Amino acid sequence: MGRHWRWWVGVPAVALAAVMAGLPVFNGWQAEQTWQHRVEQWQRALSETAGAGATARVVDYQRGLYRASVRTELVLPASMMPPVWRAALGLSAPQPVHWVLEQTLRHGWRGVAFDGHLQPTGALAPVFERLGGDAESISVRGHLGFDTQSIAVRVQQLAGAPDLFELGGLRASTDLRPVAGRPGAAGVWSGDARLVIDALELPDVAPLQGRAVVEFERIDAAALLTLSADQWRPSLAALASESPRLSLAALRLETPQEQGLSGEASLRIRPAMAERLHSGASGMVLWEALRLDTELVIDQALVAVLPGEVRAWLDLGRAFGFLRRRDGDWRLALAVDEGSLRIHGQTPAWAPGG
Repeated sequence: MGRHWRWWVGVPAVALAAVMAGLPVFNGWQAEQTWQHRVEQWQRALSETAGAGATARVVDYQRGLYRASVRTELVLPASMMPPVWRAALGLSAPQPVHWVLEQTLRHGWRGVAFDGHLQPTGALAPVFERLGGDAESISVRGHLGFDTQSIAVRVQQLAGAPDLFELGGLRASTDLRPVAGRPGAAGVWSGDARLVIDALELPDVAPLQGRAVVEFERIDAAALLTLSADQWRPSLAALASESPRLSLAALRLETPQEQGLSGEASLRIRPAMAERLHSGASGMVLWEALRLDTELVIDQALVAVLPGEVRAWLDLGRAFGFLRRRDGDWRLALAVDEGSLRIHGQTPAWAPGG
């Protein structure tokens, strides 16, 4: 009897141990298939948008039982780098831009964790080094699980960056879960995303820093999924039937001297759009089912230190009635409702119905 008892306990224990030992191996295999598929998607997208010469490919994938290393190459044609950028970076002739992403993957029971870095090669490599860049300057890390995926990208501040623009540290992170579709394929993901720019400097403009909040309400995930499959009219109708709303709130960008701009915006799609989409309507008939409200306030103190070209554009906007001076600030108030445009509560003379 004792032997039978040990046998009934031992066999499940051995089976469980085998499953626990094999699960990370399976996760590693699945991660390789997912990554290969994702890079192929990048290749197709690059071919369509950037044209000939743009490539994305897995150069090397070494997968062990519980660990893997992967090297992925991204090549962008020279035409994607404007001449002003080449001049600022000290590149004499148009050349393709090469980037290499090297990652180390650790296969676990609950998914795969990855950690790596992104670096330029070729003609851009010495420029990157001159600015103080190294293998740790752009890090990419995250986790691929059964029901969640997360990724964090960190860009360290580079020393001596060109005058074209300067990023004083860039951090992006997201933690998403699938709500429609399945991992590794087209789907809709729900979760939190965050992008932080500590400082953004433009030529002749004081550095700006601040925050913004974007909110989505009543978004049908299944309709979004079919919309991504190019079934746009019935999918958009399904979205519109719930009267979704997109809003930009708590926008505030300012200099250390508290000179800046603030604003908010709201876009709502009325259920009437669903009926018009089902009937085959298009163009302005659909536009009339939208409600858009936008308000922007620019501090006069910031306007005073802007370059002359920017102030000229502001003066032009004021001449056409888009901008108004009030309480010492520059303000824009724009609303579109049922196809009617109103600026500062009035229909402009040049607009339909004005």
